[in-house]
Amino acid sequence: RALAIRSAACLYRLKGLRAVDSDLTPESVRVSREALFIYAPLASRLGMHRLKNELENAAFCQLYRRQYEMVQAQSTLDDSNMNQSMTQALLTVQTDMTTMLEQDAEFMSLMDNFSVTARVKEPYSMWKKMLRDGYHNILQVPDALALRIVLNAKKLSPDEPSAVTRARERALCYYAQKLFIGQWQPNASNPRFKDYIESPKANGYQ
Repeated sequence: RALAIRSAACLYRLKGLRAVDSDLTPESVRVSREALFIYAPLASRLGMHRLKNELENAAFCQLYRRQYEMVQAQSTLDDSNMNQSMTQALLTVQTDMTTMLEQDAEFMSLMDNFSVTARVKEPYSMWKKMLRDGYHNILQVPDALALRIVLNAKKLSPDEPSAVTRARERALCYYAQKLFIGQWQPNASNPRFKDYIESPKANGYQ
């Protein structure tokens, strides 16, 4: 709990520095580096991903303002046709995916609840990937836009073991994946696929 409080205090200091002084100062550099290299990783380890993202983005905005503004200009919905098209495409696919699942009787018969969410990659994460892979535009970043399905399966009997329910949920994830691949074919020139259903990340992401 103390680490969480200190991480939140670091974010508060960053926002205060930004509001008081628009210039980069030794104090803002120090606090920003603490946010990036100490408190954001700690927040991630604690599972506080929203706080992690806020710390990274606030520090990114302080230390690398030109890069931050470039990423924001490309990824934030504004008056440009490109950004409107990106956002509209994301929302359209989100709606289509939700409808496909709701209209699949077999899927819904086994489902307690599910949700389909959409997101644009966070500015700091976007910039790191662009820098690492030599991209010049966010449209080159494979996961700049993403959709996620979170589902909870029904127990088929009141005394069904949780392990059995979890196994069914994994099977339903593959079932949904198969439905969507039938509708949207993977990019033939870059058919990237990582199976985090079967092999979760070390941080528990599945």
